[in-house]
Amino acid sequence: MYKKEMDIILKKNVTDYAKYVITDRAIVSLTDGMKNIHRRIMWSMYLDGLLYNKNRTKSVNACGSVLRFSPHGDSSVYGACVRLANDSVMIPLIDGKGSFSSTTTRDIQAGASRYTEVRLSSISQEIIKNIDKDVIDMVQNYDETRLEPTEMPVTFPLVLCNPNLGIAIGLASNVCSFTLNDVIDNTINVIQGKETFTMIPDFPTGGMIIKNDAVLKQIKDSGTGTVYLKSKYHIENNSIVITEIPYTTTREAIIESIIKLVKDDKIKEVIDVNDYSGVDGFNVTIDMKKNTNPELLLQKLYKFNVPIKSSFSCNFTVLLNEKPITLGTDNILKEWVEFRRKCVKRLVSHNIKDKEKSLHSLKGLEKVLLDIDRAIEIIRHSKNDELILKTLCTTFTLDKEQANDVANIKLRNINEKYILNKIKSIKELEIELLGLKDTLNSTEKINEIMIQDLERVKKNYGKPRMTEIITEEDLPDISKSDLIDDFSTYCILTKDNYLKKLLKRTDDVKLKENDEILYQTSSSNKSTLLLFSNKGSCYKLYQHTLDECKPSNLGEYLPNVLSLEKDEYIISMVSTRKYSGSLVNIFENGLIAKINLQSFKTKTMRSKLENALSIESKLLQMVITEENKDIDILLSTSEGKILSLNSKQINSKGMKDTKGVVAINLGEFENNKVVGYILNVNIDNSFTIKTEKGKELYFVLNDVAPTGKENEERTLLTYLSGKIRNSGNFVINCRATNDRVLEFNMNK
Repeated sequence: MYKKEMDIILKKNVTDYAKYVITDRAIVSLTDGMKNIHRRIMWSMYLDGLLYNKNRTKSVNACGSVLRFSPHGDSSVYGACVRLANDSVMIPLIDGKGSFSSTTTRDIQAGASRYTEVRLSSISQEIIKNIDKDVIDMVQNYDETRLEPTEMPVTFPLVLCNPNLGIAIGLASNVCSFTLNDVIDNTINVIQGKETFTMIPDFPTGGMIIKNDAVLKQIKDSGTGTVYLKSKYHIENNSIVITEIPYTTTREAIIESIIKLVKDDKIKEVIDVNDYSGVDGFNVTIDMKKNTNPELLLQKLYKFNVPIKSSFSCNFTVLLNEKPITLGTDNILKEWVEFRRKCVKRLVSHNIKDKEKSLHSLKGLEKVLLDIDRAIEIIRHSKNDELILKTLCTTFTLDKEQANDVANIKLRNINEKYILNKIKSIKELEIELLGLKDTLNSTEKINEIMIQDLERVKKNYGKPRMTEIITEEDLPDISKSDLIDDFSTYCILTKDNYLKKLLKRTDDVKLKENDEILYQTSSSNKSTLLLFSNKGSCYKLYQHTLDECKPSNLGEYLPNVLSLEKDEYIISMVSTRKYSGSLVNIFENGLIAKINLQSFKTKTMRSKLENALSIESKLLQMVITEENKDIDILLSTSEGKILSLNSKQINSKGMKDTKGVVAINLGEFENNKVVGYILNVNIDNSFTIKTEKGKELYFVLNDVAPTGKENEERTLLTYLSGKIRNSGNFVINCRATNDRVLEFNMNK
């Protein structure tokens, strides 16, 4: 027993564990593009003879053999084995038979290891090529009973050909894959000292990648950057058929996301979504309602983050000399070329040693040729092996190795003809040795060997890219407004500043006690509400951002929604979609302002416009007139005069807070003001006037004008019509009767 501080124990153990996870489990090696578990699977299957041209064996047997080198369970080994066999990788290193699932599905698992069969794939030759010729270092396995390689002598940069994800302690790695042809072409460029080109990621699930030159250059230089992927689809019988999806998503995620949007009533165009994937390939079908624009529907799905469009965040953290480092593709290729050059040099050195050994043996045979009978006599009459070797060495001036080779020749081969045939190759071996030594000392020849290997791999295993390249220009030209559902709405503003967005007009609307409707307008979900406050500000509310309200609900409380000041409240509301036409403001002081609606349009999504309304006089009404469609307005004053005019007589202004022009002249009548109005006045309208002294008068505009003339033929409307700046005509002379009009109401 001994005492030790817990923090010291934790620090040491956690540090050791973190290092182990980084170097032995999570992060892929730059040199051979594998994690330890992948390397051990390849090595174990190689030792068991499970080569591409041999019979497969049950996965359970192959994975069990891997446990000779891996201290972890067989389930993790089989999981790694499945990944190397299915479409999780661009280049499968294992040739499997049976169900190995797919990276495009989350719920469909691979078959149990007792049912599936495996062997190394054809391209695995390039992974283990010359591994028995001392081209890489070997180390003891975990229980020191067998040797295993520290890395595989791959003949091409596998690290950039297969995607790899690793999460370690304190760092992570996310390496995307590139087309084998591009990787090899760029590697040859590095070897030859030429400029490399920018590679575009390619993924085993296909789909489309949106080309972004800036991001691709970032990946090339630093190994970081985010690329965006889209599903590949076509339209068939009013359905969107998705045939390829981004590498980072699954069919279940797509289907569940769409179903949720339909249930939440965020998407109304989808009837059904089904997974028809099978032997004919990937197929997720989205059935649409009739007359649905498929491109608009897809854009909505993108907007709601349905994973038919996804991203891949590159983080090229790899192991180099057992240390994690983040490199761009160019630097990865440079480091790999140096690794491969060492492998080739070790191969050449190994071949030189083999040739020298053979040459040395043949030169011994050459000496024996001088007296074959003597050699036979020595072997025949010596009492033991030791004496044979000693006598051969002394008689023919051989060393121990040469004497051993002679002594081991089969009896039937100890003849002049056999030995002559053997020593004929001495000259060839000497020439080959000179060539090998020259190669070993020549960078150009080493490079040539590497290039030949790369070109062979490209010729035998190169394939067209799977992920289609598109640009931003190839994407449909669809604006944000196109993505907004367009349907009719009915908006109500109350005196207490509650706003309701209804789907249809109704008279059965719930209001707070003592509250009343101030403004109401029929418009569409794509329209913008312009809300004017008592302080002259204009607030913009985009209708699609408002929740639909039931008539029984009070609605949105505008002071909270718009963050109004303490003594600020909304006094008026209009709705516009294209900002065409004019805004007509009727004020109590007899002025009318006509403002071009374009003045309220902004390039940005500004929600508040200052100085948007004149507040010198009380606003009685606000209305939008369509372009080139003016309206007739009837104004009634406290004096008892009325004037009907057309808004065409008022010039449109560009200043939002303009005071307006004199529409009706109020004259000198004390405290005279406009008390009422009728918009879009016509001959069939009627109205009622109430005065301070209790009079209540009813008028119909189609009646004869009250001029007192016997042959009067003019209607009341004609009698009241005039130009702006007039004071109008009396319908009741309050000046003479010392009275005052208090109310003017149009009869419904």
